[in-house]
Amino acid sequence: KALAEGPFYKGAWILSGRRTYFDKLAQLYNNAKNEDQDWKYYFWDNQFKIFSDINPQNRITFSTFNGKDVLNFNLEEEDWDDEIDFKWNWGNNSSSLKWRFIPNPKFYSELIVTRSSFDFDLGLKYTEIDSVGHRDERAFEVMNKIEDISITEQLTWHMTPRHMITLGGTVKNLTMKFNFDLNNTNYFKIKQTPNIYSAFIQDKWKVNDKLSMQLGLRGSKYELHDQLYMDPRFGFKYLINDDL
Repeated sequence: KALAEGPFYKGAWILSGRRTYFDKLAQLYNNAKNEDQDWKYYFWDNQFKIFSDINPQNRITFSTFNGKDVLNFNLEEEDWDDEIDFKWNWGNNSSSLKWRFIPNPKFYSELIVTRSSFDFDLGLKYTEIDSVGHRDERAFEVMNKIEDISITEQLTWHMTPRHMITLGGTVKNLTMKFNFDLNNTNYFKIKQTPNIYSAFIQDKWKVNDKLSMQLGLRGSKYELHDQLYMDPRFGFKYLINDDL
């Protein structure tokens, strides 16, 4: 695990990363015994964030995250002619750019652009070897990937000491891919790129010193559906006493 940070123009940056090392220790052990290692598993991730307060009204923030898991193994024994190869890799990454604008103490705006993706690959191959060395392979492979690109504008207004209004909207583009192969023949290959449009409004209402309520409404339109989805939101918090 590693971490680094430092100053930036009217701001700062931070970078961190980590990786598991059990597979490396196992590799050293197998090398010492002069044996092959027929498996591999590890994961790694890293994060980076940087921001700058350009002036008292404007802040720009960029952040990114990447992570990956890898699992592979091969079964091949001296007294067994057949082979099995297995692989399973999955990971995700995301990035965001945010601009916060505060024109006055009662009002601020946030514009956020994000991109995220998740990928999943699974494969299994069975190789049958006969007595004269002929190889008969059977395999399947599954690939799944989802990518999300969104733009969100959110406005927050401290209307009164008891009411904070938040409203905004999001435009989201999804790319969804699924692929299934069996014995080098493709059986499923699906790709969809729908858009999702949504808008919301919310009021955080401080009824009194003990009770506060959160009332909201979100409307969403999924491009592949004809229906407009309306989602009401309600929540409340009540302080039994000053310590709870």
